[in-house]
Parts: sequence; C-alpha cells; structure tokens
Amino acid sequence: MQPSMDFDFAGLDALFSPRSIAVVGATDSPQRIGGIALDYLLRFGYTGRLHAVNPRSATVQGLPAHARLTDIPEPVDLAIVAVPQAHVAAVLEDAAAA
Repeated sequence: MQPSMDFDFAGLDALFSPRSIAVVGATDSPQRIGGIALDYLLRFGYTGRLHAVNPRSATVQGLPAHARLTDIPEPVDLAIVAVPQAHVAAVLEDAAAA
C-alpha cells in the first residue's frame, strides 16, 4: 500500500518551528524541570516569543509570568507542561481553551 501524499506537513510548523512557546510551571530555579526548559530556551537563542506561566510569581527568569495559559494575550504555538501530575489535566483544559 502506498502512503498518502495528501498529508499537510506545513501543519507541523507550530511543533517544529514554533513562533511562541509557553512554559507552564516555569520557575526561577534552573535545577527544576520548569526552570530548565525556560533557561535553555533563553540561553541557547530561541528567537520566538517566550511566555512563563506560574500563578505564584509576577516574573520568572526575567520574563513576565502569567497565571494561566488563557491569560497570555496572543496565540501560543507550543506549550511545555512542567507541572505535577495532579495539575496536568487542568493545564490541558486551559490549553484547549486558549
């Protein structure tokens, strides 16, 4: 059977070349998972828009922090979810709403 050539590969651009990334569970600590992701994006030259999501901080690693994904005033192409398992479902619902 031949693979279908009708697949829209351009639809994967948001995953492989995101214009904006939100790190949900972002922290100031580069030793914690939410801090590692944000630190690497900042340190290694990601050129798109970065958003930190942390409901308990006004800023994270020098970026303004948002309490939820739905508080970000623009579309987000990719969300890195770095929260405890008990909060993942709520973050995914928030992502769907955003």
